[in-house]
Amino acid sequence: MNVFDAAAAAVRRLPGGGLSARGIEFVGALVEGAEREVFRYLRYRLDEIAPATAPHRQDVATVPASALMAELLERSVMQDTKSSKADWHAAVLSQLVPDEARVIAALAEASAPVPLLHVLPRSGRGRLLENASLIGRTAALTLPAMTPVYVTHLRALGLVETGPEDEDNLRGYELLLADKAVRAALKEGAMGKLPARVLRRTLMLSQRGRELWDSTRPTV
Repeated sequence: MNVFDAAAAAVRRLPGGGLSARGIEFVGALVEGAEREVFRYLRYRLDEIAPATAPHRQDVATVPASALMAELLERSVMQDTKSSKADWHAAVLSQLVPDEARVIAALAEASAPVPLLHVLPRSGRGRLLENASLIGRTAALTLPAMTPVYVTHLRALGLVETGPEDEDNLRGYELLLADKAVRAALKEGAMGKLPARVLRRTLMLSQRGRELWDSTRPTV
């Protein structure tokens, strides 16, 4: 049984068997206290899939824009479908940070969509927390607290997408609700005894993201 399984089991053993406020705090402390060792192991495993070192990115800031446009137009005349896709893949990858590449690698290896949620205030509009997900822990990110930002960026690039709630993965949502950032947002969005609203979703690679991974996956 891993630390996440143990945390979920601990919640179910609490009085009432549900996710009470006490349960959220308990699971959050348990997960946060053990995740360092989990990250170390997962990072070792993911290093075999997506090495942390990336090719040097060419600095184009010193090249005149007109020269870049001329080069692109010249290449467009000679390109075929394969080379056009290769250029697109390179352009997309140049916009990613290493942690985001790890998210893509982890989603590509996931056997099922990953739980994701948004936290909304009980009163008013907007979202207090968007795209919260445990994929940051699964991928052993250097900055797991940045996971919502990374997922938002990957969604903007069209590499990942969200789907409906996975009703068969109650444990995954319980663990996500115990995340420190999620707990803070739930507390901030409460109104009296009414808790903040939660939108449960799932996260997965989009067709474009899958194509990118299949075409650029490092060979080990």
